[in-house]
Amino acid sequence: MKARADDRLLFTATDDAGNLQPPKLNVLSLQESKGLSVDELATHLAPFQVQRATITALVETFEHAKTFGSLIQIPYALKTHLAVLPQVLALVKQSGDMYATAAADDVLPLVQQAQVLAMQFDAVVANPPYMGSKYLAPALKTFLKDNYNGFEKDLFSAFMVRDLALTNASGQLGFMSPFVWMFLSSYEELRLHFIDSATLTSLVQLEYSGFDGATVPICTFTLAKAHFPDSIGTYVRLSDFRGADQQGPRTLEAIQNRSCGWFYTAKPNNFKKVPGSPIAYWISDRSRSAFSDFGKVSDHSETRIGLITGENQKYIRFWHEVSIVNVGFGLSREGAKQSGRRWFPQSKGGDFRRWYGNNETVVDWKDDGNELQTRLHSSGERVLAHNFNLDKIFEPAITWTKISSGDFSVRLQPRGFLFNDASANAFVDEDEARLAILGFLGTKLPGEFLKALNPTLNFLPGNISSLPVPANLLQSQELVGTVNRLVDLAKSDWDAFETSWDFKSPPLVMFGIKQNLKESWEKWQDSSSLKLSEMKTLEEENNRIFIN
Repeated sequence: MKARADDRLLFTATDDAGNLQPPKLNVLSLQESKGLSVDELATHLAPFQVQRATITALVETFEHAKTFGSLIQIPYALKTHLAVLPQVLALVKQSGDMYATAAADDVLPLVQQAQVLAMQFDAVVANPPYMGSKYLAPALKTFLKDNYNGFEKDLFSAFMVRDLALTNASGQLGFMSPFVWMFLSSYEELRLHFIDSATLTSLVQLEYSGFDGATVPICTFTLAKAHFPDSIGTYVRLSDFRGADQQGPRTLEAIQNRSCGWFYTAKPNNFKKVPGSPIAYWISDRSRSAFSDFGKVSDHSETRIGLITGENQKYIRFWHEVSIVNVGFGLSREGAKQSGRRWFPQSKGGDFRRWYGNNETVVDWKDDGNELQTRLHSSGERVLAHNFNLDKIFEPAITWTKISSGDFSVRLQPRGFLFNDASANAFVDEDEARLAILGFLGTKLPGEFLKALNPTLNFLPGNISSLPVPANLLQSQELVGTVNRLVDLAKSDWDAFETSWDFKSPPLVMFGIKQNLKESWEKWQDSSSLKLSEMKTLEEENNRIFIN
C-alpha cells in the first residue's frame, strides 16, 4: 500500500471466503485540510459533542495529505474516536444548521481517510517508491525526520517501516525494493529494525540485469511482523545469472534443489555478528564468527578518505607533466613547506596492483596548500577543497583504490605523499606494524570479508577498519620479512618502466644489450620469471598463514 501518483490510497481486500476483491472497491481520494479553520469547525460542531482536540488532530494530520500520502500515521488519541465520528457527523448533517452541516462535510472526508490509514492487515505487499533524501521536497524531508527518524535516507525505507505498522501482529509482509538497504551503512537502522522487531523469512537477490531494459539492484523479500529469534530464513542469490530470462527459472530451481549452490539459509540474528549487520546470508559461519573472535584493523590503524580538490584539472598533474626540479619527493610536511616547491606526490587510486606502485600523479601543494585551503566555492560560503587530513599528509601509510570494479588491493605508500579522494589510506605508526597490516590486507581475506560488509564497487575506509585481524600474527617477524620482500619485488617491477619517477634505465640495458640483444632479453625474462615465482610463493604463504 502506498501513495499513488493520482493521490489515492489503494487497498486490495478479501471477502469472507478469502477471495480477492477488485482494488477499485477500496479506493479513497486523499483530501487535504489546508484552509480549514479549527476554530470555526470546533464552534459549529461543539453542540454535537465533537471535541476540539479531535478536530485539531484531523486538521494537523492531513494538512499535507497529498504530499505525505499513506506515510501518515494516525495518532492513538484520534483512533479512539474514529468508530463513532461518522455516525455523529451523519447526525449533524440531518439535524444541524447550514454552518454545522458545512463543517461536517469538511470533516467527514478526513475521518474516512483516517479510518483507512488506521486499519491493519493480515498481509501487506508493496513495491515502495524510491527517492533519495536529497531529492525530497523540504516539507517531506522534515516530515520524515520527525516521524521516521533513522529511516529517512530514502523514501522506500520509510514506507517499509510504515507497512510494518499496517500489519497485524501475526501478519506477513512482502516487498520488492533496491537491495542497497541490505549493505550500506545509511540503512543499518532499517536492517536492525527488521532483525530485532520482525523476522526476515525469505529473500531473493536479483542480478543487476534482472529486469529487461533496466540495470537496477533489486531484491524481493518477505517478513513476519512477529519476531522469532531462532527462525532460519531462506535466501536465493542470483548474482551469477545475467539476464531477466534467468531470474525466475533459477529461483524455482533453487527452491526445488537446495544444494544447487545459490540457495542459502541463515538465522537473521547472526547477521549482527558482522559490523553494520549487513544481510550477508552467503558467508560461512566461520567467516561470520571471525568478526567476533578477532580484533579489527581499526585497533591497529586509522583510516582516512582523501583530499577533494574541487578542480582536479587545475591542481593535479602526472609527475612527468611538470618540471622535475619543482617536485618535492620524500619530504615531511615541514620539509615540504621549507622546500619552496609546488608539486608533491599523491596517491590517486589506479588499477589493481598489490604491494607497491600506481605512483603517477602530483598535486599542487605550494605553501602548504595555501590556495587549496583558502579558495572559496563559487557560492562564497565554503572552501572549495576539503578532506585535507593535515595531521596525516606526508606520513607513510597503506593505500588502496576506493572505487573499483575489480578485486581489492593495497600498496605501501612511502613518506612524502598526499592522497586523493580516489584513494583511501590506513595510517599505522610503527614501520613493522604497518608492514604486518599491509600483509593482512594483501591476502584474499579482505576481499571475501568486504563482499559481506559492502558488496558494491566501493572499498570505504569504514569497511576496511571493520575487517577482522588476528593480533598475534601482527607480531611475527617472519611475516614482516615476507611483506617487506613482497614490497621490494613490486617496487622493482614498478621502477623498471619509465612511468616511475625512480626509473633509472631499461632492463635490457641492465642485462647487457650492448653484447647481445637475444641474450639480454633471455636474462631479463629469466630474472622476471624468478621474481614472479618468488612473489607467487610468498603471497601463497602469506594467504595460508592468515586464512588458517
